Amino acid sequence: MKKINKLWMALSLGTIIIIGCKKHDVEKPTIIIHEPMQNDTISLSQDSVHLMASISDNEELHEATVEVTMNGNQIYFDTPLVHDSTFIEYHKHFVPTGIVSSQKATLTIIASDHHDNFDTASVDFWIKP
Repeated sequence: MKKINKLWMALSLGTIIIIGCKKHDVEKPTIIIHEPMQNDTISLSQDSVHLMASISDNEELHEATVEVTMNGNQIYFDTPLVHDSTFIEYHKHFVPTGIVSSQKATLTIIASDHHDNFDTASVDFWIKP
């Protein structure tokens, strides 16, 4: 009988520990776009397009995508290495081609964590030759 009680106590304690350790994260990642700012105008004759953002999660990030579109066409795409990080600073430069007049572009960043929580941030800005 003592063996059964000890076994029952061990199983109960083990179950409590396992259930107690299984937290389900419901907090989505945080994305802060630093550059470009909403409605910025970037002149390619003087500079390249700077993309700067902070991406973080309370536990661990799983993946992120960074995309710039113009007139529905993708002109920049990246998948920064974020896996298992809690924070990254994203900083890239690029020079789009074929810009002959001032055009509206959209930067969109999507980040997810290991619990399938995700967030999206985007800004519209202008690119001129």
